[in-house]
Amino acid sequence: MEVDEIILLIRKYSVGRISSDVFLIDETKSRMKRFCLYTFTVLSNEMMDAADLKLKERVKELKCLYDLSKIALEAGNDLSTILSKTLTILPQAMQYPELAEVSITVNKTSYVTKGFGKSRHHITSSIGIGKKKNGLIKIGYRPSGSLKARS
Repeated sequence: MEVDEIILLIRKYSVGRISSDVFLIDETKSRMKRFCLYTFTVLSNEMMDAADLKLKERVKELKCLYDLSKIALEAGNDLSTILSKTLTILPQAMQYPELAEVSITVNKTSYVTKGFGKSRHHITSSIGIGKKKNGLIKIGYRPSGSLKARS
């Protein structure tokens, strides 16, 4: 593989910014090749880490869907049981489950986790059958600790 091809690959697949002058450090073409291959390997590892994180988040989401299906099957038609157990399952699918809080309102009955009132921002979705809306689900983070500190 030629140096120009490697540079194109790095620019195409990198997650960071790469400038052309980086490759002018060494004078000989063979040294440039080694430098380019090393840079591409590092960037590929960063991309792998990012993909791994996304995959872990997706697994949490799929586990949540599986658990919700399981409780719906086990609880039969007992809506109260289904919604109560849903309160414990939904936060586990969030990026920061230890800070996630949930509120579910169905037919004017609310099911809420303890810290939900402290959540400032929410993801909201309607619950319904067909076009009829029977309730609402809200999921948010309580401001306990800094999310930036965990990043």
